[in-house]
Amino acid sequence: MFEAMSSLSIPWQFEHGPAIMAHRGWASRYPENSRQAIEMAMGLGIRLIEFDVQFSQDGVPMVFHDAVLERCSSGSGEIFAHTAQALSEMSLHGSEVEETIPTLAEVVELFVKEPKTVAVVEVKEQSLLQFGREQVMETILEVLRPIESQTVLISFDLVTV
Repeated sequence: MFEAMSSLSIPWQFEHGPAIMAHRGWASRYPENSRQAIEMAMGLGIRLIEFDVQFSQDGVPMVFHDAVLERCSSGSGEIFAHTAQALSEMSLHGSEVEETIPTLAEVVELFVKEPKTVAVVEVKEQSLLQFGREQVMETILEVLRPIESQTVLISFDLVTV
């Protein structure tokens, strides 16, 4: 399962100093982990963009930081208690335009259009514990397949990484 990740060729360069990474996209201006925050960071020319992945009740990887919904969205309760469909209808706080919780697949589409931009994907511990490491990683790796050569996986769960 993890063999595919060992042969990555990461398309960034450090020719002119340190690389800059957008944490949760351009989260100081747009809702964190939103399509808009990621697209706007890409528009600035940022080549490393970190975002978080949690799982929905039905096992769909969603781009969202917290295990509970209240801080960042119009939803309530744990993210694991809601289907992907229900989550994709929840508004994200802090946007001037209607922005909802994206699936990982939707965010992958943004990176497909920007092949020089690296997706730094944080796999959240809560989802790993809730759904199991192997299932979570197999699902995430399958969704990331179109951009696997421009992806870095990170997690606080050392067994996973």
